[in-house]
Amino acid sequence: MSKSITKIVLKVFFLLIAFYNNCYTDTNLTNEFSLEKSKISIGLNLGMQISGIKDEDFKFSNLSPFINLVFSYSISGHSDLKVGYKGFYFKYILDDINHKYHFIYISFSLNILDYFCTTFLENRFNSKFYLGSGIFHNYHKDKTQFCIDIGGQLNYQLVKNLFLNFDISSIAGWKIYQDNYDILPALSIGLTKKI
Repeated sequence: MSKSITKIVLKVFFLLIAFYNNCYTDTNLTNEFSLEKSKISIGLNLGMQISGIKDEDFKFSNLSPFINLVFSYSISGHSDLKVGYKGFYFKYILDDINHKYHFIYISFSLNILDYFCTTFLENRFNSKFYLGSGIFHNYHKDKTQFCIDIGGQLNYQLVKNLFLNFDISSIAGWKIYQDNYDILPALSIGLTKKI
């Protein structure tokens, strides 16, 4: 068993080295999808979320729809400042209530691929890690509090200034739906348009 895992890890390692070398040696590639100088973008993601990350939380009855509307301002080619909204409700395994909420947040994102690859591939793909904070209002508990916004996003450029994105994110805070540290992870897909 451990030999097969070692082989897989070695293969992935060598593929990453080949990918890394290819990024820096193919510098003559041209890209018809190069970005405009636009610094502002708007994005909309739709997906699903659950309450919690324990084994018992992964039930179909614990899934709820998820929406994320984001406005971004590019600080540099590597980082963005994001202001967004997440909602509308989450489910909890101990009841059948739709726990309505609104989350308004500010996050800082960093384009991770910029540090590994600077050619054609980077212009079509980018991978962002983001971290921020926001105001979470739980209507079921009639409670407003600060929560953390954390996640990662993979973007693929479809046409000039239009991206398809896949997002894994979480809202984390104290006593969102239980009496301790709580997390609302979400998985979504959407479009981002530079304007």
